[in-house]
Amino acid sequence: MGTQTAPRHVHDRYRRDYVQLLGHRGACHVHFRLYHSRVTQSAGGHRAAGSGKLLSGALEQRAYFRQGRVPQGARPFCLARDETMLAHRLGHAKAARGFTLVELVVVLVLVAILAFVVLPRSSRNTIELSSQAEQVATDVRYAQALSMTRGAALGSQGRYCIFFTATGYQYRHNNNSYATPCTTAVVHPATGSTAAIVLSGTAVATANLTGNYIEFDTKGQPTSFTAPAGDATVTLNATGGPRKVVISPVTGKATVQ
Repeated sequence: MGTQTAPRHVHDRYRRDYVQLLGHRGACHVHFRLYHSRVTQSAGGHRAAGSGKLLSGALEQRAYFRQGRVPQGARPFCLARDETMLAHRLGHAKAARGFTLVELVVVLVLVAILAFVVLPRSSRNTIELSSQAEQVATDVRYAQALSMTRGAALGSQGRYCIFFTATGYQYRHNNNSYATPCTTAVVHPATGSTAAIVLSGTAVATANLTGNYIEFDTKGQPTSFTAPAGDATVTLNATGGPRKVVISPVTGKATVQ
């Protein structure tokens, strides 16, 4: 048998430096691998020494097999632009996806529980404060009625009033003296006691009054306003509030706002 001759292209040294390239072929993104070697002999049409041999398909691989060598590197592969765009869109769709049905049901259940626990309590506090404001307005009107019906019975200077504390109020009269307004406690018809009415959980504040009281003359007109042309206010502060009771300087009418 004859001796085999060495392949015409002999590589005396290989450097395992692989470079990843990105190129375009038609409508595809094509990835190549390029290896570098030094070539001592070259045939016509091949690259000079120090160049890199590009493995770009089956044609080059068959040529290397005929020469008894195995081509280095991986076959190029292609991702169609449509496939690349599809993957890109799917990635965005996954990142921006909405709620699942299970998640939506869990959220609705939590909202329903919070509404069941919180809203009734808030509504109850609001209703209670509104009820207290209406009670204050009613009792202001009653103090006005006392002055109109019983003030003269005290004397020529007799007047009734409603005195406000930090947490409630009390009926009083002036003991028939303009010099000592709102000093003597009066029985409250609802409690039968002269003790002050306490508005539970509520703070009381007044405005446009000479003191913490609203006094009426025998005609029912307020006499204790700082600015006679302006309304006086009684503010109730509590959870669900505040609520205001406004008293007119002319008629003494009390209304809730």
